[in-house]
Amino acid sequence: RVRVELPIEMWGAPRAPPAPSGDLVFEFWNNGSWASYASDDQVRLRRAIVEKPRPRDISLQGGKYVISEFDTVEYGCAYQLNASTRWKRIVRIKPPYMLEGPRPRSDLPTAGFHFQFLNENGQWQPFGESLQTELQLAMRCIPVPKQVYYSERGHLYWLFGLDALAPGRTDGLVQVNTRTSAKRQVSFRSGPPPVAAISSPPVEGLSRSRPVEGLDGSRIKINVLEPHSRTLRPLPEHVRWEVLEQWQKQPRPDQFSFPDGQVLCNFKEFELGKAYLQQQVPRSQPLSLRPTCDAPSGGTLRLPQMLDCRSDVSLGSCGTFLSGADVSGLASAGPAVECSICMVEIDRAGAYSAPTPEAPVIRLACDHLYHTGCLRKCFESRARCPQCLREFGKVIGRGPRSGSMSWLLEDYSLEGHSDARQTIKLKFDFPGDVDDDGNAYGNRAVVGYLPCNFQGVVLLELFKIAFRRRVMFNIGPSLTTGRVRPTYRIHMKSSTRGGQAKHGYPDDTYFRRALEELLDNGIGIADLEGLSAADSVA
Repeated sequence: RVRVELPIEMWGAPRAPPAPSGDLVFEFWNNGSWASYASDDQVRLRRAIVEKPRPRDISLQGGKYVISEFDTVEYGCAYQLNASTRWKRIVRIKPPYMLEGPRPRSDLPTAGFHFQFLNENGQWQPFGESLQTELQLAMRCIPVPKQVYYSERGHLYWLFGLDALAPGRTDGLVQVNTRTSAKRQVSFRSGPPPVAAISSPPVEGLSRSRPVEGLDGSRIKINVLEPHSRTLRPLPEHVRWEVLEQWQKQPRPDQFSFPDGQVLCNFKEFELGKAYLQQQVPRSQPLSLRPTCDAPSGGTLRLPQMLDCRSDVSLGSCGTFLSGADVSGLASAGPAVECSICMVEIDRAGAYSAPTPEAPVIRLACDHLYHTGCLRKCFESRARCPQCLREFGKVIGRGPRSGSMSWLLEDYSLEGHSDARQTIKLKFDFPGDVDDDGNAYGNRAVVGYLPCNFQGVVLLELFKIAFRRRVMFNIGPSLTTGRVRPTYRIHMKSSTRGGQAKHGYPDDTYFRRALEELLDNGIGIADLEGLSAADSVA
């Protein structure tokens, strides 16, 4: 939590009137930017927003799309659902807007301030100009939204707490990364932002003076192999972003359908070039997908400077607290629902009437229900859903706190990876130190090898995350010498040859095994920053 301190003269500043309800423009998040609905849909939505009572769900284009939570669209809670693909998109009213009924907040500031975030060094840094404008427009809305959705350099965020700002109550602004649930404190400062304002928060724990290259959506190309000519052509840009969004899901679907009827099959083998598009044209051959990316530059990560430490995960950022009416309504949805943690049925008596910060029942974003108290206790050890294992927070290990990880390219191919003309060589160097319990352990230096192709670069980026979160290595006795030192928790190829038996290549199953070990330690594709379609406009 952060206290927002504004000079008294900032409160009650003149407020320019936003658009009245007849001039409202409804928008949806469309592959990296806000897009307006068609004119017929705009008319439908403008009529619906003044209905009493306002409908919760609105169907568009003959039922192809449904806007849910439309009764709270002004608060930032509505989303569009594709009836066939089940894809969700955030829906909003273009700011600034003014709805009938809510009283204007003349006590809120509209000028003379800027937004800033608390960086990893404990210093306040301002957002960039475009985001400053976006958030100031939100402050002019009537009513002020409870949550604001935006992107910065490929990362998607929610900002919570704007509606709660008032003289005497100026705390609670928090930014939440939609994919990792990482939180940052956000506040105001009076006056314009400094000229050297940065445009977005850096990745947690990394020095801005020594940026570490990552794998973002702009570096990933997806080509289609034509079955007859055996030539490659790029996927359309909007389809490419849809594939990348599906790639981040955990668990990853093995297949999914596009709105035009094409089906992407064998998606779990995507990195290996074995996924394919099944077209709806009769007797057409499947189209193989071939993902590629740029080769990485060499670099180094150093601990403890670049440790990615645990950030607290609030239950409210992981799901929705249910009111008594919501819980009572579960009775019409089917058989009894049990909390899988305590194995006791979710109470449907409706003893409480409204959701509160500590309502007894919570529905996680993955749609699973739990008693709030049970889930909080479960999250103390690891913030993930006990049923589907979706992660809602970082897993921090007990591996070495000091050491370095470096990587460079060498000009030869690994056996079994003829498509990669180069090899990524990894080196881990750990000095002797003490573990979390104060026990001494010895030093160790190890090397590893990855093919410089798509699957190798993916593993490199995931290994970086694992290293910074202290789950790449354990500390324990060596199986050969008994000496206490860093030991593998996620296995690497320590040789360029010899096959699986000698920890080398070729090994057709290594990539899948490495992904499974990473997932077991709380790291997956969703942890790769910058894979959302927001990259296309960042």
